[in-house]
Parts: sequence; structure tokens; C-alpha cells
Amino acid sequence: VAATLLRGPDPAMTVTSLLIRGNGGLIHQPGALIPHARSSHTNSLRIDAEAGSRLLAASVVVPGRDGMSERNAFERLRLRSVVH
Repeated sequence: VAATLLRGPDPAMTVTSLLIRGNGGLIHQPGALIPHARSSHTNSLRIDAEAGSRLLAASVVVPGRDGMSERNAFERLRLRSVVH
């Protein structure tokens, strides 16, 4: 599993736009987001799905590293998903 390491203190942003046409199908399962201590991150996902298309989308967030005493120590984490 690939992971996106989010290190602070500078704000970071990930923007993903996907299009599913006609009778197409998509499985969207990116690697885990791992926000480190003091990080600030926005993750935006937009999916445009035409009539008849199929979608399975999943997200995994690991709220910091226990071994580094970072659990929930991030400044800000904003997740936004929109499906049209």
C-alpha cells in the first residue's frame, strides 16, 4: 500500500478529478493519508460520472504514527468528495 506522508508546517493540498463515461466503471482506492504532527492538508476529490457508469471509491486515513506520539497531532485535515 502506498502512503501519502503529510509533513508540516506548510499547508499541502491534493486535488483529484476523475471522469467515468458511458457504461464505464472505476475503482478508486488511493494509498493511505498519514498526516504527521503539525501538518495541515486538504484533500479534494471530484468525480463526474455519466448515466450508466459504476463507481467504487474508498479512502483510508491513518491519524498519525503511534510510535512517534503523533496520533491526532496534526493541525488540520480537510477531506472533500463530490460526485456528479
